[in-house]
Amino acid sequence: MNDFTKEDLIEIYEYCNWNKYDTSHSDFRRNLRNKIKSMIDNYCDHKNNVWPLYTISGDLPCAGFCYECGHAVSRGLVSG
Repeated sequence: MNDFTKEDLIEIYEYCNWNKYDTSHSDFRRNLRNKIKSMIDNYCDHKNNVWPLYTISGDLPCAGFCYECGHAVSRGLVSG
């Protein structure tokens, strides 16, 4: 579910800081930076503790659940 990599988010965050002397839209920029910083701090690669969620018939995992961050993930991230 991560649309951006952590590196992408860091670049966006740094870009928002690029012209800090420009005061136009300063509240918007500050709020955006805070949101991006929060996304960076809470970023999860879904590499550890991903458990499969099976179909009713139990054949194949249809998705996964990341116990690290508590989000559902695609079945491609389920190991094994």
